[in-house]
Amino acid sequence: MPENPSAHEKGPPRVNSCSEPKISIAGFSYTPLTNATPSPNGESVVDSTVAGASYGINWAGGNLASDLLGPVTSSWPMVRVRQVQTPEPLAPPITSDDEMGVRLASGGFIQMRRRAEEAIYVVPVELGSEELVHPYLAPTAWAFSVWFGREAYHAGAFALDGGAFAVVGEREGGKSTTLAWLAAEGRQVLSDDLLVLQGRSVLPGPRCIDLREASAGRLGVGNPLPSVRSGGRWRLRLAPADPLPLRGWIFLVWGDTIEVRPLRPSERLDLILRLGRPADPTAPLTLAEVPAWAFIRPKTWQSLARCLDRLFDVVSG
Repeated sequence: MPENPSAHEKGPPRVNSCSEPKISIAGFSYTPLTNATPSPNGESVVDSTVAGASYGINWAGGNLASDLLGPVTSSWPMVRVRQVQTPEPLAPPITSDDEMGVRLASGGFIQMRRRAEEAIYVVPVELGSEELVHPYLAPTAWAFSVWFGREAYHAGAFALDGGAFAVVGEREGGKSTTLAWLAAEGRQVLSDDLLVLQGRSVLPGPRCIDLREASAGRLGVGNPLPSVRSGGRWRLRLAPADPLPLRGWIFLVWGDTIEVRPLRPSERLDLILRLGRPADPTAPLTLAEVPAWAFIRPKTWQSLARCLDRLFDVVSG
């Protein structure tokens, strides 16, 4: 389990640097983009300073925006991140027992290496430090969380009454907008895109939420973020957060009326199983023991505050 926040290490530690001017993937060699400095023998030494933590992982290297990450936690594993820029990636991503490749919609791919505990981003355009942390760390965090024996799902979470409530919604289901409204109202948000659980403890994600311009404008929050993603995004910064015990599941549903309907254990299990293959086959049974609700509400901005007031009345009762 994650240690008490007071036990966080003071300052960013360093890990052993290594000389590695080339990266080989599927027989092709790439030159990494690093904050490298020449060593006495003239070789390039990779900067592996730990930038901070999120999703229960200490992240090193890769030009990471440390202000979007939480404090380093000594009991959490470390993963090193590097970028390789090439107009046309020569090698396809590899997936095996010890490696996982994920193609990126914006071009390129991520090659994650289990034994080396590193993720290599092969991209046509170098990712900015803020965008690399969010949303581009999420696929890497998901893969390594599974390898580390943790559960990871596409969901967010907010804090209420000393616990964490997971928020699950399909694409265009209003998850990020709901969490942004909560953050703007002063409520603590633990994560937006990825829910990582160590047992029943929710591990905080990066300290921001990204919104489309129209949603940010309606909420009156955020700042424009230069992005390689189509359409651009507006970013809302989040306050720091600590791990919290999972106290409930909120499944978002669009409807004509406002209703917060408790879900039976069998319904909970079915919905959790739909979130993806678990790292531990028994985990969904354990997680289905936690209360869950279907949060049904109209797709209108005018009803948002009233809907969330109803939700809090029910889940806090």
